[in-house]
Amino acid sequence: MTEQALERLIHGVILDTARLEYGVLLAEAPEHTFSPAFERRMKKLLRRGRHPVWYKSLHAAACLLLALLLSGCAVLAVSPEAREVFAGWVREIHDNYFLYKFFGNEEREAVSKEEVLYQPTYVPAGYRIEHRFVLSAGIVSVTYIDDQTGNIAVFTYFSDMSSPVLQIAGENEIIYQKVQVNGLPADLYLDSEEGEANAIVWVDERNGAAFRIGGVISREELVCMAESVEAVPRNVRFRPSWLPEGYDETSAQDCPAKGDNVPKGLDAGKSVLTYEDGKGGRLTITYAQEFDVTGLRPDKCEADAVSVLVGEDQAFLFLGQEDHHLVWVDGESGVFFWISGPFTGEELIQIGEGMRTAPQEVMFYPSWLPEGYYETTTDDLRRQSILRYEDGKGGLLTILHPEDFDPGTLMLVGEAEIVSIFVGENPADLYLDRVPGNANNLVWVDRDTGILYWISGPLTGEELIRVAESMEKREEPPPLEVRGLTWVPAGYKERERIEMREQSHVQYQNDDGYIINLSYVRGSEAVHPHVVPSNGGELTFRPVRVGGFPGDLYLEEGEANALVWAQDGLLFSIQGYCTSEELIAMAESVEVLPVEYRLTWVPEGYELYMQNDTFGNSFSFLYKNPEGRLLHFMVQLDREGARSYLFPNENAEEKQVLVGRNPADMYLVDTGGANSELVWQDPEAGALFYISAFLPEEDILKMAESIEGAAPSPKVRQPNWLPMGYRYAGGSAGSSAMERRYKNENGDEFLFVFLGPPETEEKEKLQEAVKGLETQSVLVNGQAAELYSAADGVLYLVWNGREPGEVFWLSAALDAGTLIQIAESVFYPP
Repeated sequence: MTEQALERLIHGVILDTARLEYGVLLAEAPEHTFSPAFERRMKKLLRRGRHPVWYKSLHAAACLLLALLLSGCAVLAVSPEAREVFAGWVREIHDNYFLYKFFGNEEREAVSKEEVLYQPTYVPAGYRIEHRFVLSAGIVSVTYIDDQTGNIAVFTYFSDMSSPVLQIAGENEIIYQKVQVNGLPADLYLDSEEGEANAIVWVDERNGAAFRIGGVISREELVCMAESVEAVPRNVRFRPSWLPEGYDETSAQDCPAKGDNVPKGLDAGKSVLTYEDGKGGRLTITYAQEFDVTGLRPDKCEADAVSVLVGEDQAFLFLGQEDHHLVWVDGESGVFFWISGPFTGEELIQIGEGMRTAPQEVMFYPSWLPEGYYETTTDDLRRQSILRYEDGKGGLLTILHPEDFDPGTLMLVGEAEIVSIFVGENPADLYLDRVPGNANNLVWVDRDTGILYWISGPLTGEELIRVAESMEKREEPPPLEVRGLTWVPAGYKERERIEMREQSHVQYQNDDGYIINLSYVRGSEAVHPHVVPSNGGELTFRPVRVGGFPGDLYLEEGEANALVWAQDGLLFSIQGYCTSEELIAMAESVEVLPVEYRLTWVPEGYELYMQNDTFGNSFSFLYKNPEGRLLHFMVQLDREGARSYLFPNENAEEKQVLVGRNPADMYLVDTGGANSELVWQDPEAGALFYISAFLPEEDILKMAESIEGAAPSPKVRQPNWLPMGYRYAGGSAGSSAMERRYKNENGDEFLFVFLGPPETEEKEKLQEAVKGLETQSVLVNGQAAELYSAADGVLYLVWNGREPGEVFWLSAALDAGTLIQIAESVFYPP
């Protein structure tokens, strides 16, 4: 299909679709010819209107439209009135196309999009999978390519999608036939010209999905592909069944992971496994169910590739100077694999052919523990299926239940009496150590799951059995929300933060080296803290209230004091050289911190130049390099009523890319020195992201992939307007205070200070600094303020903020009007 024909096809489809809905109105409309200038302006507006800032679901439809058009015979559009699942369809016959309208069965339970993916288990000889997209609109597209002929075939299905309308069209006469796909009625469309694309469409009511296959494929092959379509599981885990001698797994975790040198588009839900031999050798296995590896085509890839087979699947072997690489897509599962390491081609192929699915990790936890025991499992232990509990008095209880544990490797140290017992209906061995106080052990295999359990600890046999019989499957809880102290004593700043799935620790430090520790752990009912004196002294215990919750205050003269309380299913503790009043004030200030999105990588030479918070909806960050080039990164929260508008450079080349698993629009500018732009929406983050920079496409995408959520900097106030020529020149910020200096090119400087409610000591210093100076009353945003004049011409403006206890201070050798204008620009997020 030529580009001109493609434009005619799209033009005709849009007009015919409009006639279907507005035929009567169109018949009455008078004809009119528009000027070329008007047509150019409308074309530019239409390009802006396609942007996902305005219509979040439009991009998914556009990506699918592109995939279907590549097959040469179809166009898809989405209508908002259809139902969620399919029971049948209505086919309308028009002059040059066929229009399908699918109707859902409201009685049928919707199929979960999270459980399976569909794909053909048979494809014609020579075809291999090249990319697969899983779009947010419940649409999946899988593209196959024949490297010998260059022909492309596209398999698409719609699962639990609202409102599909599918349109089949072609340049030539289309021959329509009714066929059967596994007993289901299907429509076959054959192009009258040999060598053009054909298509087949059918609906599976039972599974609630509509399917389409198109490509330069014969009638018989299309039907064979259609009848071979099967569901394959999503989010499958893989492990190699064979490894070179001496290699052991060192993977931190299954992903998603970022980084690594992988094909563009592969960061969408990829998993990365690493293995090392302790001598510098490293094996990396990367796999993903969503990918785009068109760049690996022999005619597009710069590296020399050798075509090999992994099982029955075509693969490419890249021979590097040190590491070699093997890449292929498994035809059965539709999963893309990339294996790298210092191995021969034969060894890489042997690793590839040994890849096997691994069972999903399931964690079992005890629902009963002896009194005083609380969980101290780290994330690293949890990944190894090891649970650890302590009682704070030296007692350690360990529960081990790995899925791939070899009972033949089980070895217990010491002399023990072995007693045969039952855990539920499962025979078990109880090892009672002959030395009092040593750990006893209980070992058994669950007949239903085949999992081996091993419990060890200084418990009686009856207690071990009770723990064992309380083991139950538990879904992994979501990660803990990030919390922090919104008030700390003057001078303290957050120094370090350690976050784990079940517990988190935050450390604050002042300039004198004193430390305050905040800890919180999930499961307040099962946790029993054990507080001991620091140097053998005496603890004074006092019950207190923390925001209405009971707490325990432990005071020790000359040493750090501690406060422990339970709230919202968490156990909190604060420890530090603080008074009891300060400990309680900090405890009552604990809040869940909102997430702030940041670039964790920017090109060398760029440094943060300015940042701004606009009404709590959008956050902008400007970076600047020594040459004066600006890089703009913006985050807009997905809040009702929030809007953003993008007006790309008219010379920009528009292209669709992926940022993680999210479709994105990139506007590349090669001439004129203008910035290229990238914009995309992340539904999981609930935000729209935008990057503008005079950089290559690779660097812009690398920045986009580097975005991470983190606890925000302490929320403080700052001026939103500066006199001309003034720029930020440094400063400092604490949890409830900030000092910022601004300078111009002449070296003139002014100082802005914000003091929050807790900063009593700093406020006293401020009052001392202006004591005895000439003063006059002025207004800042209609509120009374004090203007102090020093003999050296420096003015000091002091005023109270909107929140109780807030105080602001400005000092500069500027006129009073300018100082007041700066003060009135201080921004308050909603």
